Amino acid sequence: SSSMLTGSDKIEKAIDLAKFHIMIAVREEMQLLKEQIRYLEEGNAMLEQENHLLRGLASPEQLAHCPPRGSPDLSSPHP
Repeated sequence: SSSMLTGSDKIEKAIDLAKFHIMIAVREEMQLLKEQIRYLEEGNAMLEQENHLLRGLASPEQLAHCPPRGSPDLSSPHP
């Protein structure tokens, strides 16, 4: 009976260790994703500013060939 308890304790400790390592991996992945999101949001903000500036400098004829604001051009392939 005592050897059974020891085996049960070992299994519980192994499960706790596995949970610990999984949580570390999840936290690291979440940190990477947060950094990627921040990078993409900063890039998006810069592109929006550039778009606004270029639309301000473009002639009405040039703007007539552009997609409306806020709608992506779905005909071009995305990277």
